[in-house]
Amino acid sequence: VLFFSRSNTVGHILQNGFVDIFAMSETKLDSSFPLSKFFMPNYTLHRHNRSRHGGGLCFYVRSHLPHTICKNYSFNDDGIESMALEVIVNKEKLFFINIYRPPNVALQHLKHAINFMSQRCLLESRTVFIIGDINVNLMQKNNLIRDTLDTNGLINVVKGPTCFKSIIAPTLLDVILTNSPRRLAGHL
Repeated sequence: VLFFSRSNTVGHILQNGFVDIFAMSETKLDSSFPLSKFFMPNYTLHRHNRSRHGGGLCFYVRSHLPHTICKNYSFNDDGIESMALEVIVNKEKLFFINIYRPPNVALQHLKHAINFMSQRCLLESRTVFIIGDINVNLMQKNNLIRDTLDTNGLINVVKGPTCFKSIIAPTLLDVILTNSPRRLAGHL
C-alpha cells in the first residue's frame, strides 16, 4: 500500500513537479483508505478502488490542467480495470487510459478492452495513451496482443523489461501504448 510523503519516491516526483500526469495501476487500495492519506499539493487525485484481491488504479493530475474522468470511455468488465482521463492542452483533447489486467483474465478480454477504448477515444481525439500493467510479456515475438495494437495503430514505447521476478528472464508487462509516439519526450 502506498502512503505518500515528501521522502518517498512517488511523493518526491510529485512534490518536485517532475510530471503533470502520474498513473499507477495495481494500487490495491479500497474505500478503507481515505483520500487524505494520499493528498499531494497542486495535484488532483482520481482513484478507481479495487473490488477484489488486487487491482486498483489512480491518476494524479496537476491541478491547473483542465481534465475530466470519462466513465463512458473506460472498460471495467470481464476482470479488466480501467480509467479514462481527458485532458485539454492548447485546445487539443488528449486521452490517457490507465489499465490493469490481472494475470488470470483471458487475453481475449484485454483485446476487447483495448479495441473498445482506443476506437472510442479516437473518435474525439487524435491522441490516445494507454498506460498500465497488462500482464502480457510484450518482449515475446509471438504475442497475441500485437495484432490488436497494430489494428488500432498503437505502439508500445516501453522497449525494455519492467518486471524482474526472474533475473534470468525479465518480462515487459507494463506499457505505454500510443498512436502518437513522437509526442513523448525522448522518443525518436
